Amino acid sequence: MRRRNNGSTCFCQTSSIKKGGRSGCNETEANEPPGWCIYAAVALVAVGCYLNALDCDFVHDDIPAVVRNRDVIGEASWSSVLNDDFWGTPMESINSHKSYRPFTTLTFRKLQVNDRKYHE
Repeated sequence: MRRRNNGSTCFCQTSSIKKGGRSGCNETEANEPPGWCIYAAVALVAVGCYLNALDCDFVHDDIPAVVRNRDVIGEASWSSVLNDDFWGTPMESINSHKSYRPFTTLTFRKLQVNDRKYHE
């Protein structure tokens, strides 16, 4: 389904006018905005929805996963990131969640515990 612009402005390039006086725009192209306009509008709406979250604090599972995770805050060695689950519990522990995400944990460690960096 394609949206059409009811205005009479042709969005095609006017430099493509041929010698016969025809503009290179066909009827369909003349009534449609350029494709990038739609993508730009969607991007602006998405950014606008989440812009107010930049100054928010950590919530819910962010506290144990980031703020209190020894692997993230640097209390544990770099090699422990490879041996621990996402929550900082050793994988061989009976209390381990068994969710192994070392790249995510290393990313959190690099960003440090700064909630604004996580929201950007």
